[in-house]
Amino acid sequence: MAFIKVTNAKELAEKALGASQRQADLAMNTLQTVIYDMDNELANRPEVVEVRRKLLAKAHEGLIQISNDLADDDRVDTGKLAVHMQLARVFDHIGNSDGLGGLERAAEHFLEAQKLARRLLEDNPSINGLRTLLSEISNSLGDGCLQLGRIDDAQKHFESSLAASEAAVKRDPSDNIAQRSLSVSYSRLGRFNLQLGRLREAQSYFVQDLAIAEALAKATPEDSRARADLSYTYQFLGRASLQDEKVTQSLEYFAKDLAIMEALHQEDPVRWQASLSYSHSWMGQAELRAGNLSAAIQHFEQRLSLAESVAKADMHDFTAQAEVSYAHHWLGRARQAEGKQEAAKTHHEQSTTILKQLVDAAPSNVTMQSELAKTYGALGDIHLQSGSIADAKQLYGQSEAICRRLIQTQPEDAILQQFFASVLGCLGDVSSRLGNSETANRYYEEALEVREQLVATGLTDVTFLSAMAESYRTSGNVEQ
Repeated sequence: MAFIKVTNAKELAEKALGASQRQADLAMNTLQTVIYDMDNELANRPEVVEVRRKLLAKAHEGLIQISNDLADDDRVDTGKLAVHMQLARVFDHIGNSDGLGGLERAAEHFLEAQKLARRLLEDNPSINGLRTLLSEISNSLGDGCLQLGRIDDAQKHFESSLAASEAAVKRDPSDNIAQRSLSVSYSRLGRFNLQLGRLREAQSYFVQDLAIAEALAKATPEDSRARADLSYTYQFLGRASLQDEKVTQSLEYFAKDLAIMEALHQEDPVRWQASLSYSHSWMGQAELRAGNLSAAIQHFEQRLSLAESVAKADMHDFTAQAEVSYAHHWLGRARQAEGKQEAAKTHHEQSTTILKQLVDAAPSNVTMQSELAKTYGALGDIHLQSGSIADAKQLYGQSEAICRRLIQTQPEDAILQQFFASVLGCLGDVSSRLGNSETANRYYEEALEVREQLVATGLTDVTFLSAMAESYRTSGNVEQ
């Protein structure tokens, strides 16, 4: 039964025996022919969005039938577990666009897989691979609950993942798969807390992840994945430090991340191009926060160059076009800090043009909508500084409208909530300058309410707390 150590659900399905094999094959065929083969080919192409939507809807119908058939099977074996894992991943891939409810279905199948893994582990406690598999399933459940806004459930599943991987390492400390599973669990809890603005908790988990990632990278220097994992850990530590206003420390972490990614990129430019782009972006953001404008611009230009080279290779690549837009946004921020308003405006307008096209083609893409809101806000800042108050108000209003829509589906996103509060404050400033004191106070009071709710959840972001102090100062104090 050594094959149970394999954590990849596809390999489990291929090795499973008995009646569950037929269901596994059916799920695999659906997965390969409809979702991963066809959909991955269409996913980044805005011109075929409607075709892709119809294919996903058709796949969804077939997958529901497989789910219903599987519910009648009361056996406990690895084949059935594998089918639940595959179905969960397919439904997760489909998502909740067009009202398909893929995320809810994915959560149901991950829960069934989790139950089966626990029962199999009870019967086979000597098989350590079941512990790492259980950890993987619990992390997937946490991600799904987070997307559905179920924060408490997400935390419970992430903590279950950590408990399973800790048990695997305790049983066999020499098992590198178990060690990596533990590293992933620490990282996922760190990212979860970072997203909620709980910086102390996030940093604690990332530090524990770092100890394992460093050991694995040192033990297997030829393993590019282990080196990349270490790079990502440095990057998340840098992000937490930057959010905590520890800029010098963040620069140190980002420099280590960048050094590893540059080495990996030299070895395999195609595989690591996107990751190197992100590393340059975070290094640039830290340099910008430190006031090192020349260095920040250099990193942002590197990111733009990398993103444009990928986009030119395939002009239909949805994701690559979005990366070009994000690079323009940060170059706009840097040029604005440099005092070059026209250059900043040009970059932000380029970013906005690209993002508007992409959002029109994929209105359910939360990340691109969030970035569009930020770009509208940045353009509003430029117009406000130049004295174009009416234009600034319109742009802030467009940013506000996007934020309100996103918060309905992403209430747990502390970073989005913080940005929303800042936009409300900007609208308050604009209204005040236009002489609309009642409107200004309403915006200031709502911004304060959003910030108070975030603090109640345990948010410890230093910059945010300073902004909250400003909210107390302005709320209700605009002269009538």
